[in-house]
Order: sequence, then C-alpha cells, then structure tokens
Amino acid sequence: MNQLKITSYRFYLSLTALLLVSILRLSGQSASEVDSLIAVAEAIEDPRAKADSYIGIANIFRKADADRARHFTNKAGELAKQIGYEEGVVDAIYMDAAISLISGQAELAAKGYRETIAEARRIGYKKGEANGLNGLGGASDFMGDYVGALEYFLLALEINKELNDLDAMASQYNNIGLVYYSQNLYPEAIEYIEQSLAILRQLDDNHRAIPGITSNLGELYLQIGQYELAENTLNNALTLHINNNDRFGEAGDCRNLGEINRLKGDRSEALKHYQKALNIYQEIGAEKFQAEVLIGIGQLYVESKEWRKARTYFVEALTIARALRHMVSIRDASRLLSLVEEELGNLSAALAAQKEFKQAADSILNTEQTRKLTRQEAEYAFQKERDSVEFERQKAELAYQQSLQKQQWIGFAIATVAFFLGVIALISYRSSQSRKRKNLQLRHKNEIISIKNDELVSKNSEISALRETEKQLAEETLELKERELTTVTMLSHEKNNILQQLSDQIGGLTNKVDDEVLPELTEIKQTIKANLNEESWSMFMYQFEKVHPSFFNGLKKNYPSLTQNDLRICAYIKVGMENKEIASVSNITPAGVKKSINRMKKKMGFTAEVDLREVIMGL
Repeated sequence: MNQLKITSYRFYLSLTALLLVSILRLSGQSASEVDSLIAVAEAIEDPRAKADSYIGIANIFRKADADRARHFTNKAGELAKQIGYEEGVVDAIYMDAAISLISGQAELAAKGYRETIAEARRIGYKKGEANGLNGLGGASDFMGDYVGALEYFLLALEINKELNDLDAMASQYNNIGLVYYSQNLYPEAIEYIEQSLAILRQLDDNHRAIPGITSNLGELYLQIGQYELAENTLNNALTLHINNNDRFGEAGDCRNLGEINRLKGDRSEALKHYQKALNIYQEIGAEKFQAEVLIGIGQLYVESKEWRKARTYFVEALTIARALRHMVSIRDASRLLSLVEEELGNLSAALAAQKEFKQAADSILNTEQTRKLTRQEAEYAFQKERDSVEFERQKAELAYQQSLQKQQWIGFAIATVAFFLGVIALISYRSSQSRKRKNLQLRHKNEIISIKNDELVSKNSEISALRETEKQLAEETLELKERELTTVTMLSHEKNNILQQLSDQIGGLTNKVDDEVLPELTEIKQTIKANLNEESWSMFMYQFEKVHPSFFNGLKKNYPSLTQNDLRICAYIKVGMENKEIASVSNITPAGVKKSINRMKKKMGFTAEVDLREVIMGL
C-alpha cells in the first residue's frame, strides 16, 4: 500500500524561497529540474529559508535516493544548529527518520520520530510534534503494532485540527485508513481514505497528494473484489503519477494492476505490470515493495505450475523480507514456498517454510492488542490462518506417511525428531511471544505516561510563571502605593509649612497697617488657619493601614514600650522615607530623628550595630 505521508514545510517569503516552494509542489522532477532546484536553494541568502529549502530537496530524494536525501538533511540540520533555528533542527531529525522508514529501517525510524516529538514539545513547535507523531504511527504500522499506529495518527490528527492544517489532516485520515486496511477492515479503510480525498479536492483538484491516495482507494476496491472499479481507479492514478514523474507511485499502481490481471486470469498482462513495478522498485531501492512484487510474480508461476521458477521468486522475496523483518511478506512468501517445496518433493524444506509461516502469522495476529483493534473480523481471520496452518501441516504429514512406505525407518526417525523439535520450538516461541507482548504493552503505556508527564510539566511551568508574575505585580503595586503615600505626606506637610509661614508674616504686619486694612488681614489669617491641615498624621495613618493593615498591631504586640512618636517614625521608615524626609514632616532635625531611632533600638532590645531600617522593612 502506498502509505502516503503529507508534510508541510515552512519557507520564508523571499523571492527565491517562493520559487522553491512552487517547484516543490510537484511530486517528481527530472534531473535538470532537480539541479536547478538545488542551485536555487544554494543562492538563498536567508539562512532559515535555506535550511528549509534543503529539507524540501531531501523530501524529493527521500523515496528515490536515500543517500542524497540524507546529504541534504544533514546540511539542513547543521545550518539550523549554527543559526539557532530550533524548528529547522526538529525538521531535519524528522526527515532523517522518514528516510529510514522508506528504506525499511522501521526501528531506527521510530527512534528518530520519538526524538522529533520530544524536541518539538521542548520548544513548543506544534507542527513538528504532529509530524513526529504521524511518522511514529507509520513506523508502528510497518512493525505490525496497529494499536500504537492508530493512537499516534489520532494524536497527530488532533494537533493538525487545532492548527487547521487541512493538508496534514488529509494525510492523517489516509493513514488511519491504511491501519484499517492492514487489518482487512476494508469498509472502515475506504471511509477514511474517501474522507482524505474529499479534503484534498476541496483544497485543489490538482493537489499533489491526490494520485497517491487515489491509488490507495483503487487497491481497496481490489481487496473487496470490485476488479473493474479497481482497474479504472488505478489506471487513473497511474496516469497522474506518470504525469508527475512520481516513480514510486507509478510502481505501486503497476503492482496493483498486475494483481488485478492475475486474479482475472490474464497472466501475460499481469507479468508485464509486475515486472515494470519490480524494475522501478529496484531502481529506487524500495526493498519492502520488491518483496511484495516478487511474491506476486511467484504466484503467477504457481498458477501455471512452473514450480522451480516460483520457488526462485519466493526465496528471493523471503531473503528481502527477513532482512527488513517485514512480517507480512515473510508470512505470505513462506506459506507459498511451503506449497511449492511440497510439489517438488522437498518435504523437509516444506516443513521449514510451514514453520516460518506459522511464526510470522502468530507474530502478526496472536497479540492481545491486535485482537482489540480487529474485533470479531480479526478473530475470524486469525482462526482461518490457524486452520490453514493445521491443514498445511496435515498435508505435509500425509506426504511423509507415503514416503514411509519406501523408507520406513528413515522417515520414522525424521518424523520423531521433527515432532520433538516442533514441540520445543512451539514452547519456546510462545514463551518468547508472551514476553514480547508484555514488553510491547509496557512500552506503549510508558510512552503514553511520558506524553502526559510532558504535558503536566508544561502546565506546571505555565502556572509557576503566572504565580511569579502575580507576585512581582503585587510587589510593584505595594511599592507604588508606598511611594504615593510618602509623596502625599510630604506635600501635605509642605503645604502646612507654607500656610503657617504666611500666617506668621501677616501677624507681623498687624501693627504696621491702617485700621481700615486690619479687618481684611484678620480675614486672610482666618482663611489660612481654616486651610491648615492639622490632621495630616491621622490621614497618613488611615492610608498607611490600608497598605499595611497589621503593621502597628504587630509593633505594639512585640514592642509594647514604643511611644506614639516611635510608631510614627517606624511607619515613615516602612514606606521608604529617609531621615531628612522624616525630619521634615516631623518638624525636627535629622539629628533628632537619628537620636529617636537609637532610643527605639534600646527599647526594642537591639544592639547599636543592628540596622533598624532593615528590621522594620522586613516586618
């Protein structure tokens, strides 16, 4: 199945970067176009745009030339690190993992995707996190962990919905459909893939992803036996892939068209399509898909009873599948090889292939997680596989019974040894599968816990930052109120002093003016007296206690010997007034303030070295 992964990359809107984006929208380029594309990327001056351009070029080479793809991925990563472009570093890690997956290195790819997710979460890069989850879903699907694959794809889908990234949402719907396809749940798979196509056509009828997902839909029609609809859909996809010079997509369509013609009985046309697909996969190094095509060609020769040719293709397919640990291909190739070896009279080889088939089938189907996902349909399919295994085993035993008539004692010895080896292998295998199943469940739970812990740490950090901000704001507000209180107190005192001076000056003029003026001067003095604020201290206390409500009660409780004047000086100190300011509002000299402070130290039980100001500010 063409597991299409749609990825959006961020390019800065310089003129050259815009040109690069337009080129990258194509799914395939000729050698000259790619060379031009590289030249454009190298000419970009903005280092961030250049790093993004390298990632885009790597994506072009990802399916066809893994070495060149990694070359540009490494360039992007190194440049991003040099300029501190963290999102670019994350994209480079993701692309390196994607290259590993397309090359069949699923475990290495999964490791890279996990690193992508962790780094993206660390810097708050949501798109990078979604890409990593999407990739991890693909790697899990490749390794047969369908529950994990589905969960990762759904997590990626939620993030892309939040980002309103329709391109990526289409990719997730497609990938979820592919998970159901892997479990033979075809109606569900068709529903999700049709939803993916609907989004893409809403975006653009010529969207670059439409050919690949059209191929997926055609293959699903093939699986449910609608051959005519499947062939029309796949021919349409093939035309689109050829027009876009997408070799990988073209090979997939040819492979599926070969399968349709095989099922229809047109072996010549089937072989032509299969061979074309195989040539392309060999050209671009897609080994997993080579194995699938080799199995298809082998089936053609089985149907024409050309057993030796069939065996050649099945053996080659198994060699590739074992190296990749691709259990589905191992299962299919070993099952067919067992039949061929039996027809050729190679009974020992037939039993060995049958054993490998059973191990692969159990690995794919006999786990608790897979049973949960596949529900009753998967249980039925698994039972059919077990019945098939038993049937094939019985056929092999019957063949051995026939050979016993010729070589009874040799056959008996071989059958006995094979039986005991089979029992030992079965016990060992089931024990190993039980451990693997438990380890897989534990790993899956740990990953979910890690995801939740990361989210909790992020939330706690936000709460701590908010609390710190609130604390800082409260401190700044308190300081501002204290300074306002000090200013109001000083201004009130200065006003009283000025008014008192004016009153005294007018009193000195009383004996120097005419009697006619005297009443007016008396009236002025009365007005001044009426505006003198004799209650400045009371107003200060009222405002002060609104800011520091427990200050005076605490002082009186801890130091009962302090006088009212002492309390006044302590309050002035609390709001940050210096000795000169306190002297001014108290109508005493700064030296008098200092003496008062020293007397308070003795009353409060402090030595002369203690800074009373620090003590009061700390209350």
